[in-house]
Amino acid sequence: MRPRSLDTGGVWRNGVVVRSYLPIDDVPGLAVIVRGWLHGNTVVLPGRVPAIIDTGYHTGVDHLLEVLADEAGLGGLAHMYLTHVHSDHAGGCATLRRRTGATIHAHRDCQRQVEAWDPRALWLEGMGQHMDRFRVHRTLAPGDEVETGDLRWQVVATGGHAVGGVSFYEPTQRILVSGDALWEDGLGVLNVPLEGDQVFGLADQALDTLATLDVALVIPGHGLPFTDFDGALARARKTLATWRDDKGRLIRHNLRGGLAFWLLAHEGAPREDLEAMAATFLRESGSAAGDGAVAQVLGDLGRADVLEERGGQVFAGDRIKAPGT
Repeated sequence: MRPRSLDTGGVWRNGVVVRSYLPIDDVPGLAVIVRGWLHGNTVVLPGRVPAIIDTGYHTGVDHLLEVLADEAGLGGLAHMYLTHVHSDHAGGCATLRRRTGATIHAHRDCQRQVEAWDPRALWLEGMGQHMDRFRVHRTLAPGDEVETGDLRWQVVATGGHAVGGVSFYEPTQRILVSGDALWEDGLGVLNVPLEGDQVFGLADQALDTLATLDVALVIPGHGLPFTDFDGALARARKTLATWRDDKGRLIRHNLRGGLAFWLLAHEGAPREDLEAMAATFLRESGSAAGDGAVAQVLGDLGRADVLEERGGQVFAGDRIKAPGT
């Protein structure tokens, strides 16, 4: 089973490139909307009661609704299911709720997080992120089933990257919506300074759980859908082992990811603001690295086409604007 790519093309108003709207072969109406890395992927669930999995960042709601209506033929929205409540996956919830009345579903631990609305726990404070406040109306638990159209999705616990993280698995078509628990080339960052060393065990457990599933197609939280499930699991396990053995390497990886997200959300900001964010991140991560380490990371990002500088201001490079890169 392979997705067909229908390139929507163009660049929308905040400069994030939109590349692909992918219908899934043999599953009428099921599709994934893949945008730049500022947005987690949105999965379109077919049926009499239209639904999506994940919303993307708060800046993309207008575009998301346009694609749902124009490409997916989804004139309304009844439910939003969340893999977790980081801003790149749940950032559109508040606006979509106001504009569509859709019910929001997430794990009970996610519900507790958004009820408390601790900006640090939600990865907003210190990461330069934003998310309008919302509430989770119904909770999900491992083993629950989500029915849309002719498909019944099983809720699978996949913690580690995010408190209350879940994936969705459809056994008939063997499709896995993995969120940030599994990507084609690894997995989402682990926030050890905030959530403790337990995240390594939780991420291990998530991969073990996913390995028990019979999967033909993976729709990850970022990047294009892929079919090499076993290879992705192996790569994720290798990455996880590397992070566990070398905490400094994990800190540097998380810093690069955090800076990339910050760049996408703060196009045209002064370089000093980016440097301040990086220095704060390193300090809160327990790293003794000084200004030299910050300069080195920013230089690495520039050489990798993640960061562009013009007139003393910083912009996201093409590598992180386009999805699947």
